[in-house]
Amino acid sequence: MGSKWFVVLSGLFVLLIYSNTFNASWHFDDDQNILQNESIHISDLSPHSLKQASGFKPTISWLINMRPVSFLSFAFNWYLGGTHVFGYHIANIIIHFTNSILLFFLTRSLLELTGEKSEKRILFISSLSALLWAIHPIQIQSVTYIVQRMNSLAALFYLLALLFYLKAKSSDKRIIYYLVFFALFILSVGSKQNGILLLVSILLLENVFFLNSNDCKQRRCLALFNVIFALCCAFVLLDFFFEWSSVYDAYRLRSYTKVQRFLTEFRVVIFYLYLLVYPVSSNYSIAHEFFISNSFIDPISTLFAFITIIIILCIAVILVMRRHKLIGFSILFFFTSHLLESTFIPLEIAFEHRNYIPSFFFNIPASCLIYKGIYESGYSKLTKGLIQMLCVLLLMILGLSTYTRNEDWKSERSLWASALPHAENMARVYHNLSATYTNSDHDQAIRIAFNKKAMELNDSTKNKAKIISLKNIAIVYIEKGDYSKALWYLIKAYGYLKSDSDALLIAKMQLSEGKYSEALRWIDYVSISEISLPERKDYYRLKSVIYIKTNKFTEAKNQSIQYVKLGGDLTTPYYFLAYTNMRIHNYDKAELYLNKIPHSNRNFLYYVYYLQLAALIDDQNKINDVITSMIKSFPIPDILSEVKRYKDLKDVPIVQVTEVETIIKKKISSVDSVIQNDMGY
Repeated sequence: MGSKWFVVLSGLFVLLIYSNTFNASWHFDDDQNILQNESIHISDLSPHSLKQASGFKPTISWLINMRPVSFLSFAFNWYLGGTHVFGYHIANIIIHFTNSILLFFLTRSLLELTGEKSEKRILFISSLSALLWAIHPIQIQSVTYIVQRMNSLAALFYLLALLFYLKAKSSDKRIIYYLVFFALFILSVGSKQNGILLLVSILLLENVFFLNSNDCKQRRCLALFNVIFALCCAFVLLDFFFEWSSVYDAYRLRSYTKVQRFLTEFRVVIFYLYLLVYPVSSNYSIAHEFFISNSFIDPISTLFAFITIIIILCIAVILVMRRHKLIGFSILFFFTSHLLESTFIPLEIAFEHRNYIPSFFFNIPASCLIYKGIYESGYSKLTKGLIQMLCVLLLMILGLSTYTRNEDWKSERSLWASALPHAENMARVYHNLSATYTNSDHDQAIRIAFNKKAMELNDSTKNKAKIISLKNIAIVYIEKGDYSKALWYLIKAYGYLKSDSDALLIAKMQLSEGKYSEALRWIDYVSISEISLPERKDYYRLKSVIYIKTNKFTEAKNQSIQYVKLGGDLTTPYYFLAYTNMRIHNYDKAELYLNKIPHSNRNFLYYVYYLQLAALIDDQNKINDVITSMIKSFPIPDILSEVKRYKDLKDVPIVQVTEVETIIKKKISSVDSVIQNDMGY
């Protein structure tokens, strides 16, 4: 099978097994990273919008922590399709398909490095191993899960960088290829932090394939890099014990220590190997429950996992020394690629998507054995035929397993329901499952039950299960209209963590209860520098409303000005500024802010504001114009329904124009009441 045929076959397989994901819903971290992330909600591709989407800052910290490349790709999707998932899934599938092609060419290059001369063997092994990787169900989290494009995009630049590095080794234009390699390395790290392990992969590549090079200069460079790597490992080890860096600060919030996580990861990595070699769809889940390892013998499976990994690593080294370099490399690559996410960094315990890069070469040993069984063994034709059939069956099983598992990703309900058998003692499963139910009386009871169960279960963050459960129950009581119970749960949740977000939510509740001084007291607990952009907007919106409700219009105006400085959709602060300027008799500015509201956002309330302004300045022509515009903008039935909604204004919008002046003057206080009532509290 030539490379062109592999591209066609891989494309057909990937498209077929992911064909049921085009409309799979948003999940889990998609919400905060895409749907609620206003910085990527761009309406043009101007430099300003792209800079906003990437959160650009000329620092290394920005590149490593902000993942700007991934967020730029999400911003581009948002520009094309907004919240429609179809475009995001298409992009993810294209990236995954491209990665399979790149992996094919990279595996081919590595086979050639071993001195392999048989074109038939090279094509078979590189094609089969790349295809097995592409259709394996363990890759679903990096493809169907939209936000994990971060992972697959990092992998794309990772593969390209390795290809350009190998090209540089055999080219006269080394400097150009090395520069491209470095640029791709930056893009990989800018997609997701695990791209940093590309440097470790290069060192592994050099030691496996180029250690015995005839080039003395090359050998000296490799020896120097090995020493540097050893020193880095020594520093990391010392930092592990003495905590010189801030890497371990997050463990203050974790429900396990760095030692416990490090020990547990031995079992987790063995579990990943199990998922790779036994690809049954029911084995996979968005959440996997692991009991924490307290020592090598608690539980004893920790010691067995550690010994197993050491044995596998020793076998890999022996294979490299005995000239089975590619197989040894494929094993070593798997484990070195887990060094960042599966050791001591204070992350969650386990996620399937962490195997996307480590599993690049995982199928090479099996592909070599299959080739040997079909073409190089002394087996009979019948046996060889059976091996070929088993190979086809393996591809079918992987494809079917991936397609079947993708069905679980169609909705939040199906995804988290499928996770229950794998993580019945994880609070997060019940939290996310409860969120899939509606606000009907029956579903509200289910939501409360799920969250009460989650309250006492495990979570990776201290007290997180209790905090989220209490807040979720509070939301149910808000929907029921029982604000006193909701406040009780919210204040109890705040007691665990003193969260700025919780204080903001409590302030909203106090405001909805008309307790303005209490609302202001709670909102003053919020540290504005510590909250997200949407929360900052909420902060200034709440303060504006509180000051309006307490007739402190100058203070309200100042808060709304701060709201405007945050950018984005400014309809709400413009309404506030128009209203507060009217109340302090600054009518020109009030009109200026009303005119700034986009035509697409000019709803019924907009005309209520303008009616009040026109009445205050006693402009009969403007009153007539506003009423005329209102009638043109809204069908009479809609106006009637809005009039019913605004009970104090039931005779204003539809009266004869000649009577408007008298009615507006009579109802000026009523109009003011409607405006305040429509602020959301």
